Amino acid sequence: MLAWKILHNALPTTDALALRGIPIDATCVFCHGSSELGVHLFWECPFTWRLWDSIACDSFPSHEVPLPFSDWFTSIITGYATAKHWLALDRFFGMCWAIWITRNNVRFRSAVYSPHCVLELASEWSARSGTTREIVGCCAGIPPRFSYHPTWQVLRGEATVLCEVLMCFDGAWDRGNHNAGTGWCFLDPSYSLCIGGGARACMASSALHYELLACLFGLKHARQRGVMSICLFTDCMSVPKMIQEPSSSDISMVWTIQEIRDVISSFSTCHISKVSRSSVVEAHSLAGAASRRVLLCFKF
Repeated sequence: MLAWKILHNALPTTDALALRGIPIDATCVFCHGSSELGVHLFWECPFTWRLWDSIACDSFPSHEVPLPFSDWFTSIITGYATAKHWLALDRFFGMCWAIWITRNNVRFRSAVYSPHCVLELASEWSARSGTTREIVGCCAGIPPRFSYHPTWQVLRGEATVLCEVLMCFDGAWDRGNHNAGTGWCFLDPSYSLCIGGGARACMASSALHYELLACLFGLKHARQRGVMSICLFTDCMSVPKMIQEPSSSDISMVWTIQEIRDVISSFSTCHISKVSRSSVVEAHSLAGAASRRVLLCFKF
């Protein structure tokens, strides 16, 4: 998804925002010398050059190679995927994510940055991709450590359909003031890469309620992204049962479950499985930040 958006100039860069009538300084936050076009941000900016050069290797086309940006970008992805060089592909997408996330933090949060910080962030995202790859399997897009039987359930569609996106979700809750946070992460089942996610602060009536809210917000985000078939992963055993057989007397939970069922009906396929706590750790981290109000409504 990220690669597609970069190649098709679909990221909300300043030039895209300006076309939508949103007033914003179009100058690149890194070099302060050019407009922030997608090609500039990921290729032409001198700051970005240094980042790419710092991770270049024998199989990684150098910035000095006279190729158009789209050719350079696609040649890397195609070359690594064909050779099944997944670690190199992780590094490449990790850098893309790090550039984009740093850009957002600098532009919208006035964050202080350095090449070292961006490289550390890229390394962190690469490590996440590697960890995710260890849990992704080949059984209808279901990671091997995400058990298929007996907890796998079909909420919509056929069990044999390969879903296009995996979604891990989790929540966090303060029992004292009922402040809650929800988090979700989308994974590409083919390359086991994180391709997006989000977090949202909210209020919840119980621990189970925040789990359901995380599911709801993640599903709505997936539909906004145009996803039609999705696999859901939760560490809460009660969530699949509650969605299929609502039995709560809490009116807030009843409404949330009904919303979830309504959103699921808009997908062609939706599966759900109970997984281990470690499998949703990234979603839980986002949820924790939202419950502490570090993040209020964040999507990437």
